Amino acid sequence: MSLFSRDQLEIFPLSRRVNKLDIRRDAIDPATYPVELSDEAFRDVEATAAELRRAKKLGAARVLTYGAHSIKNGLGPVLSRLAEGGWLTHLTTNGAGVIHDWEFAFQGKSGCYLTLHIYSFFFFFFFIPFLLTYLLVLFSFLYSP
Repeated sequence: MSLFSRDQLEIFPLSRRVNKLDIRRDAIDPATYPVELSDEAFRDVEATAAELRRAKKLGAARVLTYGAHSIKNGLGPVLSRLAEGGWLTHLTTNGAGVIHDWEFAFQGKSGCYLTLHIYSFFFFFFFIPFLLTYLLVLFSFLYSP
């Protein structure tokens, strides 16, 4: 006898979930977004750009590791532009970053109202199977000959 049976679950489509974010509204267009930086932040950006130029010239890897909020807050197009322009060779994120990115690609929306779904257990019944599937696919690519 199993403690957990999927036969007893009521599965809802993702489209039924209420989301806070819409990629059409929330994505940041790097070509048109106004940049307002303090002097200190501008110096940090200049220093980082100089290091990226140096690493690119040497043919070194340029890896950006970022958290889920980068995707959630609309920076996906900025990260894509940096990668497409050859400034970054690799992007790495956590599980939540992958989920937000996938949800934006799949349905154009993400960022569920967590408290709504935790109390209904909907979040757990969607998130856990999705996460396990993602990890299975990831490991199959990493460890395939």
